[in-house]
Amino acid sequence: MKSSLLLFSAVILPFSSSAFLRNSSSGRRSEPDSPPTAPPPPTSAPEPDTWYDVEVYTTDACMGGTVEVIVNGSDGLPVEGVSLGFLLVGNTSQGYAGSGVTDENGHAAFDFTADDADLGETLWCSIAIDNPKTPYGNQQVPCSVTVCTEK
Repeated sequence: MKSSLLLFSAVILPFSSSAFLRNSSSGRRSEPDSPPTAPPPPTSAPEPDTWYDVEVYTTDACMGGTVEVIVNGSDGLPVEGVSLGFLLVGNTSQGYAGSGVTDENGHAAFDFTADDADLGETLWCSIAIDNPKTPYGNQQVPCSVTVCTEK
């Protein structure tokens, strides 16, 4: 005599018929009894502006150039002790890099001497400003400096 074994498996999910069907006798699917509710509003106030207000001033390099930065908080007051990184890159040079820290007036400067290879070029620069209040831990500010065509 041959015997067979039939296995049957089912998954039972929780179901609320009152929320899903208005008329259970019709067997038709319809809209829920009530619309979904919106999530509750946040209980805390939004974070204040964490990004620094940064002013950048450049002096065109007629071999010597300067990139000056003034860092103010969201309240408009200077921020002292902020670490900065400066990076300038041209088409022909190896680039120029430096760092600084803002003083009590929120001011920091990076002085550099352009190479002969950069005469007549525009140097693109990026200033990395240490800001632990931002999601990234710093903020980047772009700038550019023109190198004179003559020494």
